[in-house]
Amino acid sequence: MAQRKRERNEVPEKEVEQALRAMHDAHRRKDLSYLDAVVADDFTIIHANGHLLTKEEWFADLRSGATGWERLDVHDIEAKVFGDVAVVHNRQHVRGRLRGAPFETRTRSTHTLVREDGRWHFLNIHYTEDPAS
Repeated sequence: MAQRKRERNEVPEKEVEQALRAMHDAHRRKDLSYLDAVVADDFTIIHANGHLLTKEEWFADLRSGATGWERLDVHDIEAKVFGDVAVVHNRQHVRGRLRGAPFETRTRSTHTLVREDGRWHFLNIHYTEDPAS
């Protein structure tokens, strides 16, 4: 069966890229109010070390200072939008504390977002070590 190439729509892709940048900026600033508004209640995050956290667990780490970034550089962002669902891949250089342990690494990540009431919300983030680093 022949596969059709999906037509790209740059408008929602730019919206999703902006949502990603705004979320990372809020993360750097420890703006939990903003993060709470853009992260879905059933959100999960899988760190490059394999730990899976719920929104509540992730926010507890952020509130306590166990997790935080001194450096969070995001690049090579590629967004794909499928109606009200988006998948974003990117690369990052991160330095800070993760669950209480200092670290510095380069990762690749996949973010899954869903559009609800006209606004993009993060449903899942999955990080992995970047083999190119």
